[in-house]
Amino acid sequence: MFKYTDNEQMKNELKKILIDNNMTAKEIADNIGVKPQQYNNIVNKRNFALSDLKRICDAMSCDLIIDIVPINKVK
Repeated sequence: MFKYTDNEQMKNELKKILIDNNMTAKEIADNIGVKPQQYNNIVNKRNFALSDLKRICDAMSCDLIIDIVPINKVK
């Protein structure tokens, strides 16, 4: 789990999960039904959509869990 700060961080987390699971971006692209370049465009978008993230997580056999907490409760 991590505290979200920006989309660049999200992109790095996705890359880390790919590496940890011995997967490639091409495999994820194939699993979500897009070309590798389209996958890169999705991940590199400034306004990365949660629906895109959900599709990618599903393709990596990962759950997408979002926890919203008051600022004074974040560790």
